[in-house]
Amino acid sequence: ERLTSAKLAEYRDKRLLEVAPVSVRRELIILSALFEIAMNEWQWISTNPIKSVTKPTAGPSRRRGITQAEIDAIIVNLAPMSAGKQVSAMFLLSLETGMRLGEIASINWADVSEKSIILQATKNGDRRSVPLSAKAREIIASRRDIDPETVFTLTQAQASKAFQRASINGVHFHDARSEAVTRLSKKLSVMDLARMIGHRDPRSLMFYYSESADSIADRL
Repeated sequence: ERLTSAKLAEYRDKRLLEVAPVSVRRELIILSALFEIAMNEWQWISTNPIKSVTKPTAGPSRRRGITQAEIDAIIVNLAPMSAGKQVSAMFLLSLETGMRLGEIASINWADVSEKSIILQATKNGDRRSVPLSAKAREIIASRRDIDPETVFTLTQAQASKAFQRASINGVHFHDARSEAVTRLSKKLSVMDLARMIGHRDPRSLMFYYSESADSIADRL
């Protein structure tokens, strides 16, 4: 099947429901470079279909925490949905661990131990072990005996679509990762937090840290 600009635009729009615009922009730039090689060096195609696809603007990094009121409201909105209970569990697990939606959707029981989860494939390609809080262990335990292989049976796209329907105030699922970093920063050292979240450079944690100056002042 021919890969057209229209199909690539559909891919862009689907990915924008799952990850930040800057991530989609980066993916399209990588694809464009591959198409250029296929066109100029391999002569497999005559034009680069990405050229006609508008890339999302990079914009400033999104740093948004989630209030408990927003969390509670989203859980309530998810409740009547057929996928609601499962998406709620995925959302709460992300708040506890900082795991991305795609990482959560890919968890197999074979990778779950008493106190941690091993993520075989992550965004940066590294294998990562994620420690589990007591609440995270409860969430995982609630999924036992539902499927023999996978902890969650929804795909990333299915979960993302349901979450967006239940969301309020423009909250993205990925904002749970930012909220988790802010919460975990009060319990873990910078190095431990970077390892848990999966960042090779601890400085990159600042892109997710979202605690307000007023909140910090209350602890001074």
